[in-house]
Amino acid sequence: MIELFEMDKYLFNTMFDEEETKNEKADKKDLLKQEETLPVEDAPTFSEEELNAAKQIALKQGIQEGKAEVMSGIEREITSSLDTISLKLESLMHVHKKWTEAINKDTLRLAHAIMKKLAPQLTRSGELNEVERTIAHAFEFIDKQPKVLIQISQHLKNPLQERIDLITSRANFDGQVVLVVNEELAGEDCRIKWDSAEMERSMSTTWNQIDKIVDRVITETEALSTKDAGLGGQNNEAC
Repeated sequence: MIELFEMDKYLFNTMFDEEETKNEKADKKDLLKQEETLPVEDAPTFSEEELNAAKQIALKQGIQEGKAEVMSGIEREITSSLDTISLKLESLMHVHKKWTEAINKDTLRLAHAIMKKLAPQLTRSGELNEVERTIAHAFEFIDKQPKVLIQISQHLKNPLQERIDLITSRANFDGQVVLVVNEELAGEDCRIKWDSAEMERSMSTTWNQIDKIVDRVITETEALSTKDAGLGGQNNEAC
């Protein structure tokens, strides 16, 4: 009987892990009890002032980031505008040079033709040379660098105004540059032209001077004709 009892201990229906399972359950119960006994930490609380301060900080940070983004965009537009203006200035200078050469030739040629038709006596008295000198003197400004008008959008005026010297030096331009706001332009767009007001003023002054020369010659011619007529009448009476 003793032998049979010992063999029964190792049959397959014997549960070897039963005690192990009981131990695990006991360990889990112990852990749950420990967790229950641990003090529960209170959730952090903030006063209304602290919340408002945090909101203000977040708002200021958002504003600063927004400003930085806007300024970055403006800087890109300024740089692009500077490059565009420099290139256009170089092109404008080339066009202006050709224009001045043509206008000088055409103006003198036109004045010469007009004087010959309107007052042939000018060619005999030498006043035609005076007229030509008047015109040449009046148009001396053409040989100088022109006054350039640069039309830009409103938000670029102040930043570009501070960089006029940079614009002109890039293009080797010695003339005057004036920035003008054009409400129709947006972004980095710009328009460039030279100011024709000086030419218009010079033309008006020049023709006034030419008119005075012509009037003087005509007056002198009429006086000479009257004198000649008087002398002719005296000669006839003497005869």
